[in-house]
Amino acid sequence: MTTAVPFLLSIPLTLMVVRAWAARFETKLSGRDVVLTGAAAWAAMLVAITELLSAGRWLHRQGVFIAWLTVCLIAVVVLALLKPPLRIFMSEVLASFKGFRSIHRLTYLISVCLIGSSLAVLAFIAFRFPPNTWDSMTYHLPRVMHWAQQGSVLHYATNIDRQIWNPPFAEFVLLHIQVLTGSDRWMNLVQWSALLLAVIGVSEICRKLGGDLAAQCMAAILAVSIPMGILQATSTQNDLVTTVWVVTLANLVLGFEASNSRWASLTMMGLCLGLAGLTKGTAVVYVTPLCVWLAILLIRRSGWRAIYQGIAVTSIALLVPFGHLLRNQVLYGGPIGPGAVQLNEVLSPGALASNMIRNVAIHVPLADPPGPAYRLGVVSLGVLEKLDGLTGFEATDPRISLTDDNIFVQPFGTWRDEDYAGNALHSLLILVGIAVIFLFKSFKSLRPYAIAIVASFLLFSLVFMWQPWGSRLQLPGYFLWVPILAIVIARRGTAAVLIVGLLVWGASVPWLIANRTRPLRLLLQPEGFARRSAYFAKRRDLYEPYLALADQIAGASCEKVGLELREDSWEYPIWLLLREKGFTGQIRHVSVVNESRIYEDRAFQACATVTDKGSRGIEVRLGSNP
Repeated sequence: MTTAVPFLLSIPLTLMVVRAWAARFETKLSGRDVVLTGAAAWAAMLVAITELLSAGRWLHRQGVFIAWLTVCLIAVVVLALLKPPLRIFMSEVLASFKGFRSIHRLTYLISVCLIGSSLAVLAFIAFRFPPNTWDSMTYHLPRVMHWAQQGSVLHYATNIDRQIWNPPFAEFVLLHIQVLTGSDRWMNLVQWSALLLAVIGVSEICRKLGGDLAAQCMAAILAVSIPMGILQATSTQNDLVTTVWVVTLANLVLGFEASNSRWASLTMMGLCLGLAGLTKGTAVVYVTPLCVWLAILLIRRSGWRAIYQGIAVTSIALLVPFGHLLRNQVLYGGPIGPGAVQLNEVLSPGALASNMIRNVAIHVPLADPPGPAYRLGVVSLGVLEKLDGLTGFEATDPRISLTDDNIFVQPFGTWRDEDYAGNALHSLLILVGIAVIFLFKSFKSLRPYAIAIVASFLLFSLVFMWQPWGSRLQLPGYFLWVPILAIVIARRGTAAVLIVGLLVWGASVPWLIANRTRPLRLLLQPEGFARRSAYFAKRRDLYEPYLALADQIAGASCEKVGLELREDSWEYPIWLLLREKGFTGQIRHVSVVNESRIYEDRAFQACATVTDKGSRGIEVRLGSNP
């Protein structure tokens, strides 16, 4: 863990450098602006370090340690040159907290308690539970293990090709944690940290939109109470990380006109655009309306010079993910690889309407026990089904649906599942908020921002096929709506903030403590917590077979393990269980049939081959791989 100290220390040092730079060049940045832009600058450094070390296959503990130690030393030198008044910086931080006390004291105390308790509980769960999301077992964490093994993020041969073509930023962070600590103990905290940054971001957006301190508190409460956000905050998914860059970009666009250092703002926007694209492909639909808004601002302010500014932002945005895009281009002949299969085959008003209706239907709660809420959900889903029937498209049309699941016939997963959970209450608040904003002139100033978010939802439904797990892909949009909802609520007075804040937070408690795969009760049971079995929360049937295969390979003293897996096989537990038994050899995919087979090492002779036979189970074949 001591090798991770420079990595951790680099974060506050980066924030201090950003603040010192702003003071040196008299750039107006609030404390929350410093945190958000500092996070983007740090993330860009992480990408640069990853790509540079990868070029020489130096992504091992010593190489990563030296890189972050160098970053810390450079930051110290920069701070020494800029000579920032640290005491003033600390006083600004304290003043920002004291400022909130100028609102009703009860509102302030309750807001702090609600927000703090949610974040504390989630941090406890994130640290104690192991990663156990389905995608983490199939591709998020296996790609990290392959990168660490080869000392590089170059593409490799794999039967699960999502491991190589999907955007990798969130896993870059996990890679550094894995390499420096040799453990996955801290990995869930990446998404938790992203939730914290997103909460900070939406409160700052609320301020820039004209929200008072009570509204900013309300925004933070609403953000920390989004069910999908709560469930994601203790996982190794990447939706909250994506949300951070989208929220930070929105914050920068809103503050652009008031900025007295516009080239610095444009640079940070470029970084956020690049980081968003390097984290998740769906980010494009959320950043596009913001880019259009920015283009309008640039043209209005700079005229023809906006062309150069736009080129600069675009260049920076492409530079950040350039390495990954190039690797995909070389292997697949296109920068996004097979990701295009998720795009709609039909672009028409009917297809758009059908996807919009079904993307809303995802958030209708039907998995609850029969009761008033359940019956209301049934009625709502029936109405949406009738509307969908008017679009001219079947609910399972393969041209606009990634799977053949019918949301109107069978609810998916469970309301406590991080892949399927909806945001029913927040969806209702958004509908009310839209009506209020466009009906009352007093909210006219919020309309441009609201239009940008509505446009992102339209783009999401137009571009991407409907997916039963689409709720988590919509997460950035929900965070973008939070500042507007907070302002609308706060206009009704402090009492409204207290009442709505308590109700929304109270409604979020079931997701907070009863996550389907990471419930709080398991950590509090008298007999203790079985961390190893918790990895298999979504596939308990695999626990015993995987233990058996690890024992079999370890007993054979095999140092080269081949993997003959399917596209959705659970790979990470193989790495985990073998490492627990002291395995220090190589693990590679064999018999690869997709495009990545060109990277397969024909000289690799596996002395044990793990084969996933689907319904017939998983087996180990000892002996040389033919």
